[in-house]
Amino acid sequence: MIAVAIAGLSLGAYVEYFQLEPLRREYTRQAKDFANQQEQYRIAGNITYEQYLVQKRHNEELNRKSTWFQHAAVPPERFRLLAYHCGRVKEKYERAARSPWLPVESD
Repeated sequence: MIAVAIAGLSLGAYVEYFQLEPLRREYTRQAKDFANQQEQYRIAGNITYEQYLVQKRHNEELNRKSTWFQHAAVPPERFRLLAYHCGRVKEKYERAARSPWLPVESD
């Protein structure tokens, strides 16, 4: 009986250390990556609509001068949407890092 308990504890420690810990680290890394992306998109989305229109006019002028590279102005709403999405994915990976034995749905 005691041997079974010791074997069970040893197997549990093995699974935790060699299989779940690398998953936990990977999920934590992915959560940090998405947190960084979320912050970048949040900053980019903090421009006013007037600033966006100025940037759009500037890019159109650059596009008239250049034939090999086209500049595009992205509306601030798009950046806010991307920041929201990155925040949701970040939360998913934070949950996965806390419980690495549970399955994680794809992005």
